[in-house]
Amino acid sequence: MDGNSRDSDVFQPPIKKVKLQESIEYEDLEKNNSIKTIALNLKKSERYYHGPTPIQSQQYATSQDIINSLHSIRQEMEIYVPKLTQVLSNGAASSTISALSPGGALMQGGTQQAINQMVPNDVQCELKHLYVAVGELLRHFWSCFPVNTPFLEEKLLKMRSNLERFQVTKLCPFQEKIRRQYLSTNLINHIEEMLQTAYNKFHTWQSRRMLKKT
Repeated sequence: MDGNSRDSDVFQPPIKKVKLQESIEYEDLEKNNSIKTIALNLKKSERYYHGPTPIQSQQYATSQDIINSLHSIRQEMEIYVPKLTQVLSNGAASSTISALSPGGALMQGGTQQAINQMVPNDVQCELKHLYVAVGELLRHFWSCFPVNTPFLEEKLLKMRSNLERFQVTKLCPFQEKIRRQYLSTNLINHIEEMLQTAYNKFHTWQSRRMLKKT
């Protein structure tokens, strides 16, 4: 029987034989004669860790250098202590305020010069004293942050009251006197902006404090 089947295959018409092969053979299941690959053997493979090697020799940071730098930065941040009390001396602060005040060395100009000429020296001196005083109050105020101890919390509440008292008893009367006698320009606008910034900071801290209690 096997011999007859073989003979029948030999004498099959070509077209019928092709159709028979298409029905029993599948291209998807045939073995893929892939191209043989060659193993790549790199000498000094560390040269390829950081991209192309520059033509000119130069020093560059390795991966370990970057990791060591990150560890050093983290250690420095863990032991960092803010030194908020290290500020300018009274003399340097007074000199800076004088230079930046209306009519000062750094505020020379048409409008500022006119104000300097219209305001007497005693009033200018009083304004400088106000700047020095509010600067000292604000220095104590900002040194309370971050508020992480009961002492700082008590000091912050006290300094906020002192700033409000200073504004009512010193700044407002000074500004009213300037308006009545000299000009309508607000000479203490900058001081008021500094105070308002401090008040905003206090209200933000107070709101967060109330949320933690609730």
